[in-house]
Amino acid sequence: MQEDPTLDLVQQRVVLSIASRKNTAVLGPAGSGKSFCVKQALSTSSSGSTAPRKYVICPTGMTASSWEDGVTLHAWLGFVGPKDIGDD
Repeated sequence: MQEDPTLDLVQQRVVLSIASRKNTAVLGPAGSGKSFCVKQALSTSSSGSTAPRKYVICPTGMTASSWEDGVTLHAWLGFVGPKDIGDD
């Protein structure tokens, strides 16, 4: 991986982890560069029909809606909410 001067050492490790197809949690306070780091990782990872699908799993629907492949943890796990029960 070529070093990107806009990523600090920890962010570079996150990008490398995602590029290595490892499940990776990106945590930190507001403004710490989480979204920037994930965007960098997704833009450098392989794409195409043979590439495994990547999800950005988020704690809230509001956060998930800001990502192309964003999904809440509950939705990713297949949990249904009370309003979904009986909607066949």
